[in-house]
Amino acid sequence: MPAILATLAIAAVLEGQVTETPSSRTPEARKATRLVRCLELPDRRSQAVVDLLRMGEGSVSALVLGLDHPREDIVFTGLHMLRTPGPRSSGSTNSPSNPTTPIDSRTATR
Repeated sequence: MPAILATLAIAAVLEGQVTETPSSRTPEARKATRLVRCLELPDRRSQAVVDLLRMGEGSVSALVLGLDHPREDIVFTGLHMLRTPGPRSSGSTNSPSNPTTPIDSRTATR
C-alpha cells in the first residue's frame, strides 16, 4: 500500500509537469497516445502494455496524461507501467525487445 501511495504522489507531481507541447506531437508521442487509448479495449490491452513498455521514456508523457482517465483499471494499469522498471530505467537489464513481464486485464482489476 505505501508503494501505491508513493506512486500516486509522484504521478501527481508529474501530472502537473506534463503538458502538451510541440514535442508531444512527434510520431512517437502520437503512437504512445494511441496505445494508451488501446488500454480501454480488453482484446488490445495486453499488446498495448507490451508496446508502451518497449517505447520506454517515449511513453511516459502519454501514460501520465492518461492518469486522468475516468476508469480506475486504466489509471491503475498506467500507474503500474510507470512503476515498472524497463528500457526507460538506466540500470535496467531489460532490453526493448524483451520488456518486463507486462500486466494485462486480469491484473489491472482489483
